[in-house]
Amino acid sequence: MNPLDLEDPVVRLNVYLDLVTVTEYYLPGTVDCMLDLEATPVTSRNRRRIYSSFTPTTVQYKKGSRPFFERILDKILTEDMGEWERFATIGRWVTTREGWPPRSKRLPRGKFHGGTEEVIVKKGGGQCNETARLLTTALNVAGIPARQIGHWNACFRKRGKRVGHMTNEAHVNGNWIYIDATRGLMVPRGRGWASAWDLRNQPDLIRQCPDEFLRGYRNELSPAKMREFLLNNFDAETTLLTVTNYSIDERDRYNYDYFVPPKALRDHFGKERPKMFRRARRRVERDDE
Repeated sequence: MNPLDLEDPVVRLNVYLDLVTVTEYYLPGTVDCMLDLEATPVTSRNRRRIYSSFTPTTVQYKKGSRPFFERILDKILTEDMGEWERFATIGRWVTTREGWPPRSKRLPRGKFHGGTEEVIVKKGGGQCNETARLLTTALNVAGIPARQIGHWNACFRKRGKRVGHMTNEAHVNGNWIYIDATRGLMVPRGRGWASAWDLRNQPDLIRQCPDEFLRGYRNELSPAKMREFLLNNFDAETTLLTVTNYSIDERDRYNYDYFVPPKALRDHFGKERPKMFRRARRRVERDDE
């Protein structure tokens, strides 16, 4: 995705800042950087293709190629489960981390970013985009199509915190269903479940969502805060919605090196990042005047 191709100057600036921010966490050319660059904006012009032919609805998974995940799925899934129950069980496992192995002693002791999906599990979790990669992979091993949904949020145009997030959609029983595995969220729509496009264009689905669906598996935020979080991520005025295919049969084309930021670098970005966004906000406010 090239920020210069985006029409809205505010969203264009925000996407540029997000791409710059990625370099704080990941080595250039590694999988998380590449997936951001490969993201495709979802618009009213291309939504039909996005929800028809853009992502294959069958998974080309070679049994035995990801034995680590096969062993995990053998523990949490049963043969009598239907597609929906398998999807929900895997989503819950990714969110709650129940039954995850203890952090591997072979990995760096400090906080680090990136790595294969196996490494993400072994280190005990990661950033939202790493969680989205993990869910995509686990679902693919189970034969369920999935893809990543990006929320490039430019709410620094308004007062308040700027938010960016990465989530998923999964193709279950013939429909694309939105799921935030970091929070453990799905939003009902009638007798089924909403897609990311549904939530983008029908925000009342979020406003009217019963509180019981907004608590998440980890119960981190109150329903009111979770509703606000979702509304920010799907705000049509301030958020660019993107979709990225991350096919399990093409993983060999990505670099999975991980990055351990030194303390000096962490301290530097910890001080400079707020300044960067304050400067960006002033610039946007001048453009709006």
